[in-house]
Amino acid sequence: MSSPDWEDIGEVDDVYCFKRQTESGINMSKSTGVINHSAETIRALLWSFNRKKEWDESLEHIYVVRELSENC
Repeated sequence: MSSPDWEDIGEVDDVYCFKRQTESGINMSKSTGVINHSAETIRALLWSFNRKKEWDESLEHIYVVRELSENC
């Protein structure tokens, strides 16, 4: 996971975290670890737009521009 472009920022509870900044100034992060929940539970949390601010403190606002279908 670690490479010259990514700064290792530590490990908590077996989750390893890295960060880097793009040339345009965008802060990026990546983590690796095992989540002891089903893929469906994780998907539901990640796609719950109303709850996203609970776990993404950098989020300023979020809204749906257009729904293409019930699942997209």
